[in-house]
Amino acid sequence: MQVQEVLSWIKGAHSLKFGGDVQRVRSTFIDLSDISGTFSFDSATDFIANRPSRFRQNFQAESTQKNTYTGFFVQDEWRLFSNVVLSYGLRYERESILDDTNNWGPRLAIAYDPLKSGKTVIRLGAGIFYNRALLRTIDHFTLGNQQLFFDTN
Repeated sequence: MQVQEVLSWIKGAHSLKFGGDVQRVRSTFIDLSDISGTFSFDSATDFIANRPSRFRQNFQAESTQKNTYTGFFVQDEWRLFSNVVLSYGLRYERESILDDTNNWGPRLAIAYDPLKSGKTVIRLGAGIFYNRALLRTIDHFTLGNQQLFFDTN
């Protein structure tokens, strides 16, 4: 589920934008390896003779993660001259699956149209950006801590 909204306001040489985004994600991972049991054999002869050397079965092979992502931003595009635009803003992001609340991302950029034609633009920009948590990686870690195996080895 995702809800997103952006509000724009243009006043003179400024173009202000405010917005927010909320996403709720539920990820279920099922590890199917050895879920119904796996026999191992030391050789083809042992396989033909039906002499397994090992049996392994995986129990508790399901992991579910829930994550709520919240982000909001404010941004201004300021037309300094007819061919120069300065953009600056601030974004905040938070995920419920991680205990990390220091995700402030300032942004700064400049766009320059040297020919004043709108066909060639030189842009420079910088900012701090945060990647989202990979739920599959968290699932794998969580599942690895709770899995139960029957193993004759």
